[in-house]
Amino acid sequence: MVLSIILPAYNATMTISETIESVINQTFLNWELIIIDDGSTDGTHEIVNKYMEKDKRIVLIRQKNKGYRSVRNTGLELAKGKYISFIDSDDKMRPELLQNLLIAIEKYSAHLVVSGYYVVKKDSTIVEAYKYEEVSSNDPLNEIGSRFIGSLPDRKDSIMPAVWSNIYIRDIILKNNIRFITNNNIVGEDLIFNLNYLKCINKGLVSSITGYEYTLSAESVTRKFERNKINQSLNTIKYLSSSFQTFFSNQIKFEKRLQMNFLLSLYEHLILLDYGCKFKSLKNQHREILSNSSIRETLLTINLFDYKLSRITFIFIVRNKLYFVTSLMNKFRKRQY
Repeated sequence: MVLSIILPAYNATMTISETIESVINQTFLNWELIIIDDGSTDGTHEIVNKYMEKDKRIVLIRQKNKGYRSVRNTGLELAKGKYISFIDSDDKMRPELLQNLLIAIEKYSAHLVVSGYYVVKKDSTIVEAYKYEEVSSNDPLNEIGSRFIGSLPDRKDSIMPAVWSNIYIRDIILKNNIRFITNNNIVGEDLIFNLNYLKCINKGLVSSITGYEYTLSAESVTRKFERNKINQSLNTIKYLSSSFQTFFSNQIKFEKRLQMNFLLSLYEHLILLDYGCKFKSLKNQHREILSNSSIRETLLTINLFDYKLSRITFIFIVRNKLYFVTSLMNKFRKRQY
């Protein structure tokens, strides 16, 4: 077996058929698709069973609901392939994606290949395409991992830290006991997985290949406010700083990328999320966020002169707790898609 594809599924009857079909239609044929049904209460497993009857490369595991982080870890334990890939149950792969990724990983003798992706609507209309410039690295943690964390303040060089458009080597994952973090107080489990993997390899490739389709759902467009998310983001920043900083050769740039990660997270929470409430309540919630002592402490570490004017303006607003302004920005924000 050359490639194992891990597919978590929970109540995915509306989308999983297209996802499975996109794997079946790959030009590369030597794969196994491990589908873990994480306690679905709909007919997800019945749909998968029909595909299993037709294609012996498809494997179904059913378990009690534990969350998709645990599901992916289950998939890693069961995988038999030399290489590992991931796909989500509402996304798709273009037919030549896996073949192109495997050609690239063998051509460059790489231990990881990172590829671009398309953001698409349910009808497959492309909303946005993310294609990376090809870079082969013998120092993948510093040269690729740093970009997973975020951009430097004066440039846009970040790479989406997701696992679903990449190819990994199974033996490296198992030998180093690399798994998805299951601590629900921390977000960014894909980023943490990628950084732990990059610590263990010496050759990585950022590829110009683009063939994964990330499908926008109603939830991903609306992005409802959840009160604990900002604290989870702060916990993640602290975790990344304490767990990975010493592994990076340029720790100053590491901190600047973390700060950029934090600012984008704060911008998302304040401006992009839908709070679903009236303006007065929105102001109160923004005031609560901007009064958070950990947020204020982090904001004070940021050097304004590292940033462009638009970001300096945002930093000035949040540092001075101008929650009326952030509330107005939220109400009049441009919907992205």
